[in-house]
Amino acid sequence: MRLLNCETGEVSTIDCLIAGDKELLEGIVLAQAQVKQALEVRDRLTFEAERRMLERRATAIDHPTIECKLEHKPTYDYGLLVALKEEVSDEILFTGYTPAHEEIITVPEKWDMRVVKTWRKYGSNIGAILDMAIIFGQPKVVVKEKK
Repeated sequence: MRLLNCETGEVSTIDCLIAGDKELLEGIVLAQAQVKQALEVRDRLTFEAERRMLERRATAIDHPTIECKLEHKPTYDYGLLVALKEEVSDEILFTGYTPAHEEIITVPEKWDMRVVKTWRKYGSNIGAILDMAIIFGQPKVVVKEKK
């Protein structure tokens, strides 16, 4: 196994099976330093990719073999979604909403946003409630090789 000492630039070769305890532990410390440095570099590069996409108001960076996209997965303000109870029938409501109930512990109400987001078709007032309930979180940059 080849390891690079980030401080000295020296490359070490370690055979895990025949290394003594001292060399083995030093190899672990070197590997941990390399992982830390690699993660820092990855984080800086990812931050720059995110900055560029936000600056361009883009959701992706084009590349022939690498997929890079900016994903926004918002959460919703349940306090504002409560208004939907007045806007849709119970039949529709319970396809995407589970009221609070007790099992062994009290289970809070849940909104299945995959279903609830489709309710926009029932009127603009429902769309307005959904729009107001969105809580935009931090976007996430996803980079992976295209298959």
